[in-house]
Amino acid sequence: AAVVAVAGQPLRVYMADDRNGGGIWRFTSRDAYAAGMGRDAGTALLESGTLAIAGFDERRGRWITVNLQSACDGAATNRFAGEEVSKSFVEAARSAPTLASMYESEAALLIDAWVAGLLAGGTGLGNPEGVVAEGARVVVAVTRSCDPSSTNPLAHNPERGCVLEIMDQGETFSWRAVADSSDQWGNPDNLALVEGGLLLCTDSGRRETARMGNNGLYYIAKDQALRLLQAPPGAEVAGPSFSPDGQTLFMSIQHPDPAWGRSTVVGLTSA
Repeated sequence: AAVVAVAGQPLRVYMADDRNGGGIWRFTSRDAYAAGMGRDAGTALLESGTLAIAGFDERRGRWITVNLQSACDGAATNRFAGEEVSKSFVEAARSAPTLASMYESEAALLIDAWVAGLLAGGTGLGNPEGVVAEGARVVVAVTRSCDPSSTNPLAHNPERGCVLEIMDQGETFSWRAVADSSDQWGNPDNLALVEGGLLLCTDSGRRETARMGNNGLYYIAKDQALRLLQAPPGAEVAGPSFSPDGQTLFMSIQHPDPAWGRSTVVGLTSA
């Protein structure tokens, strides 16, 4: 999740649902953030607010509130039919006027947020995962391609995913693809914003790495990709984070092949 805290404004938390058909979410606190808030007061802001899912159109989109009063889009049931959703639920959803007809409480809705968000009109993407935000700018890694048979405006995504930039404008947003997978890299996973571009970790499977090489950490800027680190065979790179002084970049190397040892955390320090 990525948190945007501006004094005098509600707290905004951006999230992505890492699954096939998962959505991009925004939570907006009811109360405003105040500079110098302690941990307890800041955490309390997360207890009341509005949860919304992104609904994409061509280059534009809107934040769709997901609660019991949200209208239920029966046509959305084809997006999760065959998943871990009962046939009786699917049938009921096709004619339900609101989500209150489908869930007995707000808690039940939140536990089932993926399905509820799609029924409210949200757009399902191809495993959206890493999210970073700065002001109104939100950057999301979409790890895999979308279902080409869907009406999803992102269904044209390259087979191995892309990186989206969303400019949050309150009720609506604009969006664009700022980096498409290429012969150099694919399956973007986790991100970090840096001056002039972004750092991108990849999570390609064995079929892709056999063709493209091992996963790695890349610097992406102006449609150019520079590999900064190559992971061992079988591993993915994840969680790029800077030290407070900005001089060391930490990341995890996850599940390498046994011959290369265990998962570990590495740090790159500027000379």
